[in-house]
Amino acid sequence: MYALNMFQNALIIGYGSIGKKHAAHLIKYFKKVFIYDPLKTVDEFYFTRFEFVSNLTRLAFHPDSQDIAVIANWGPDHLGSFEICLGLGFKNFVLEKPLTSSLTDLIKLRTLIKTRNVNVLVNQGWESEKLGIRIRKLGFNLDLGEPVAMFVSGGARCISTAGSHNIHLALGVFDSVPIEMMGHLKDDRINPRNSELAYYEGTYSIIFEQGQRLSMSYSNKSSVQGRVEIYWRDAYGELINEAKVRIFERDYKRPYANIITRYGIPDKLVWDDITPSEEPQILSAFQKMYRGFQNLTLSEFQRIFERHFISNEALLRTLISSDQGKVIRMNQPIDEAWSEMDFRIS
Repeated sequence: MYALNMFQNALIIGYGSIGKKHAAHLIKYFKKVFIYDPLKTVDEFYFTRFEFVSNLTRLAFHPDSQDIAVIANWGPDHLGSFEICLGLGFKNFVLEKPLTSSLTDLIKLRTLIKTRNVNVLVNQGWESEKLGIRIRKLGFNLDLGEPVAMFVSGGARCISTAGSHNIHLALGVFDSVPIEMMGHLKDDRINPRNSELAYYEGTYSIIFEQGQRLSMSYSNKSSVQGRVEIYWRDAYGELINEAKVRIFERDYKRPYANIITRYGIPDKLVWDDITPSEEPQILSAFQKMYRGFQNLTLSEFQRIFERHFISNEALLRTLISSDQGKVIRMNQPIDEAWSEMDFRIS
């Protein structure tokens, strides 16, 4: 029932940790999986079922509507790889996040997707699981009202790489979009993929349309995983793992409950479980994402991508805000030099 039987060939560009995850998944469903990575050699694939590609212009097949390209290399190379695959004739794409490392590249990517009418999905596990929407719905089912804030903290996770996921999660939790942001960030260049790639620590804050706030703080001097916290008016929740949430609420019959500044500790446990889902839990986030190529229309692909565009734009504007040392609004024009700034996030 859940087999991915629509496609024939898959091309994966980039065979690092995430490229290997794609490969392990796709080899189950595609007739052939091709790997292109200029940092690898054919010797590494002798005893595998994958076919190594040394030159993208010499693919062993001509891409058609049953084939797919997965862009899983470094973030600064995403747009160039996408353009190459467009030239080869691919119509179906999976992109890793962050989508691009500059605002100019991000805008160009969106323009290409819209004008070429290609199907694009973004590998963002929480999006595939609809986690933000599930947390929001759970809050209303528990009569907690609108979520008002999301606070993220931790050690060396890179505020840009992990930040792209948390910004996107907040879009679903708040059912809203960012309007302004401020960052105070520092790149320590300790990215385990390559020292040329950024690895940011610091703090940023993003304000959403209805006044909700997302704040995030990471330190490159700590190895502690950290936490994701969600606040309602009178309740507090913590994301325990990829789908489980623990929520505590204050007694709504307490004295002065109508006065917001009479703060106190939420001590009534109202939820400690997986967030309810309408999707079968037997499917992985990868499977749920790839099934989109069987079920979605072009307009649905474009609507979903637009949400990823928004979260990626907010991240890049936060990085620009940090360098400029001032608050930036989402609708604020950005000078060409700042738009073209490559922040080397991946």
